[in-house]
Amino acid sequence: MKTIAFNFLVSILFCGFTTVSCSDDPVKDPVSPIEESDEESGDNPTDDEPSDKPEEKPAGSGKTYTLTPDKNGRVEIDAAKAATYKPGDIIYLRGKFKNIWFSGLKGTSAQPIRITNYPGETVTIGDPSWSGGGTGQGIRFANCHYFSAGGDKSASEFVLDGSVTGSRSSYFTIDLCEFSDNAEIKNMTIKNGGIGIMAKTNPDYNDSKTWYPNTQLNNLSIHHVRISGTADEGMYIGHTAELWGFDERGNGYTAEENVQKPGHKYVRPILWNNVKIYNNYLENIGNDGIQTAAISRLEIYKNEITKWGAGGVSYHSGGILVGGRTTNTNTHDNYVHDGAGEIFQFFGSGEGNTPHIVNNNLFVNTTSNGMGIYDEAALTITNNTIVHTDGYSMRINGRDTRVNGAHDIKNNVFIESLLKNRSQWETDLYIRTENGAKVKETGNLRYATVKDAQVDPNNSYQPLSGSKIGDKGYKKK
Repeated sequence: MKTIAFNFLVSILFCGFTTVSCSDDPVKDPVSPIEESDEESGDNPTDDEPSDKPEEKPAGSGKTYTLTPDKNGRVEIDAAKAATYKPGDIIYLRGKFKNIWFSGLKGTSAQPIRITNYPGETVTIGDPSWSGGGTGQGIRFANCHYFSAGGDKSASEFVLDGSVTGSRSSYFTIDLCEFSDNAEIKNMTIKNGGIGIMAKTNPDYNDSKTWYPNTQLNNLSIHHVRISGTADEGMYIGHTAELWGFDERGNGYTAEENVQKPGHKYVRPILWNNVKIYNNYLENIGNDGIQTAAISRLEIYKNEITKWGAGGVSYHSGGILVGGRTTNTNTHDNYVHDGAGEIFQFFGSGEGNTPHIVNNNLFVNTTSNGMGIYDEAALTITNNTIVHTDGYSMRINGRDTRVNGAHDIKNNVFIESLLKNRSQWETDLYIRTENGAKVKETGNLRYATVKDAQVDPNNSYQPLSGSKIGDKGYKKK
C-alpha cells in the first residue's frame, strides 16, 4: 500500500462519477489510434427520443440499434431493457449525450456486444457543467459482460467530455463497476473530469460475491485511448485497498492490516485477471497517469504519458503505477516523460514468486525519481533508459522494509541522475538502496550528462555513432 493518506482517498472512490480530458494535438508514435477501413455513413438523426428499432442487419453480424439522447440528454438501459440486445448486436450512439448508463449487457466471447458511434458521425458524451448529484459519469457499465465500446475508426469519433467544476474529482468519465468484465475500451478521446477510466468492483457488505476469493473479474483491454486534463488519475484499474472494512452499520472503508476494530467486518476486494493496457496517450493528468492494483496477469505497453502529477499530490504522482496485489506483471516499451513525481512506481506482490518485468521503457525528465520500487516482490529490470531525474534513477525500498529476493537490474542506461538536493557525500546517485534492499547488477551504464552518453535526445535517446551503449538501454522499435 502507498500510505494511509493514499488509502483514505481510495476509500471514498466508489462505483460512481468522474471524467478526463485529452489533447487535440496529433498523437505521436507508437500510440496514435489505428485508422480502420472506411464504412458508409448513415443519414442525420431525425428523432429526439431513443430508438430501439432494429436497423438493417450487416452481413455476418447481429442486429443493429441506434440510441439517441432523451430530452434531458440521457439514456439509461436497465437490466430489463438490456435483454433486448443479444450477442453480436451493435448499438450505435448518435448525437450529444450528457450521460449513458448500461446495466446487464451480456454478449459472449465469440460475439461481444459492440457500442460505437453512428457510422460517419462523432458521438459526444459527458456534462462539463456537472457539479454533483446522481449522474456524475459519462458512461457507466454495471454488471455488463463481453462488450466493446469506442469509436468505429478512431478516437476522434468517440468523445467524452467531463466536468470542469469544483466537483470534478467525483466525476468518472468511464466507469466499469458491479462485476463488469470481459470488456474492450478502445478508440476514445476523454477530456476533463476526475478519473478518465475507472474499472473496479467495490466490496458489498451483503454480497459475498464481492469479496476475494469468491469471484474474479476477467479480461480487460484498454487501447488507443487519448486522455487529458483529468483532475485525478488518468486510469484507475483495480481496487487499491488491500483490506476493506465495514463498520457496525455496514459502511465500507479502506482498512489497515494491523488495525482491526471490534464489531467490524474485514474482507479483501476481488481481483482482475488478464488486463492489457496499450497504445494509449495521456497528457496533463492531475494524479497518477496509469494506476493499477489487484490484478493477476497485467501487461502495460506502448503507452505515452506526459505531464502527469499536475495536482502536486506527492503520494498520487506516478506516471505508471503497478500497485498492491498485482502478480505476473510486464511493463514494457512505454515512453513516459516530463512529469512531476516518480515515473514508474511498483507496489506489487511477491506472492507465489510470480515474475514482475520492467523492460525496454524510456523514462525521461521528472521532478522525482525515475523508478520507485516498494514492497516485497523482486523485479527483473532490463534495458530501460532513464534520463534527467531530480531524484535517483532508481530508489529501492525507500518506504518499506519487506524484502523478498534480489532485484535483477541488467543492461539499463542511467543518464543525469540526482540533479537536485545532492549532498557532497552522496555516492549512489543512480541506484539508491534502502532498508535492506538487495540488487544484482549486470551491465548497467551510468552517465553524468547526455553528451557523455553520446545519445540523440531527438531520436528517443538512441546511441550516436561512437557511443559505447551498444545493445544496452531502451531500443526504439
